[in-house]
Amino acid sequence: MLTRLRHFIKNIFKGGIDLFFPPLCLNCNAKLADDEQVICNQCWQAIPQMTDSILSKKDKGKFVDNLYSLWLFDENFQNIVHELKYNNCRSLGLKMGQRMGDHLKNIKIPLDECILVPVPLHAIKKRERGYNQSELIAKGISEITKIPVVTNLVKRIKNTATQTKMNKKERIENMHRAFVAQSEIVAKTVIIVDDVYTTGTTINSVAEAMKNKKGNLKIIAYTAAMPES
Repeated sequence: MLTRLRHFIKNIFKGGIDLFFPPLCLNCNAKLADDEQVICNQCWQAIPQMTDSILSKKDKGKFVDNLYSLWLFDENFQNIVHELKYNNCRSLGLKMGQRMGDHLKNIKIPLDECILVPVPLHAIKKRERGYNQSELIAKGISEITKIPVVTNLVKRIKNTATQTKMNKKERIENMHRAFVAQSEIVAKTVIIVDDVYTTGTTINSVAEAMKNKKGNLKIIAYTAAMPES
């Protein structure tokens, strides 16, 4: 009886807050519908999707066998991923991953032979941020596809500098030997998950660490977005 009363009071209190301060989309400030959270469906749909023609021109790098992405990186996506990474909007990672999971199910991959490996953060950076956005995305993908998420397979041993203003050569040097595979890899295929694919140096560094452990491993890079060029 007491539990139901608390639940009733909580719902009344929340209803009052929503009446006077309705939840708004963090990207466009439109009022969110009852089935929307943080970002409205219109903003999600406004992000252009990746095309095969653009994807085919991307450099996969030496250690990645296949490369996929759901969206093209534009201003809408930039705003959303900024909220995810720097404003503690963790639910965005799950929502992003769920949409990626729906997309992944339409790609001809033997999902039952795969594991999801999110790009790890260095312990210092993860402690500062409080979470790894790539892990949240991977968990969202897993909710839809049922592919297991493995977070202890690869460790980031180098606290790399931010790569935002680096060219490709500088990024390669920055990521050199940044990761190490910690345990045996049982799966036939690893899907490396990250938020954005720019030059591919980070994901290739993760892939290299795993292929040094198991040479015949198939590695797929799957990110939420990547720039057109």
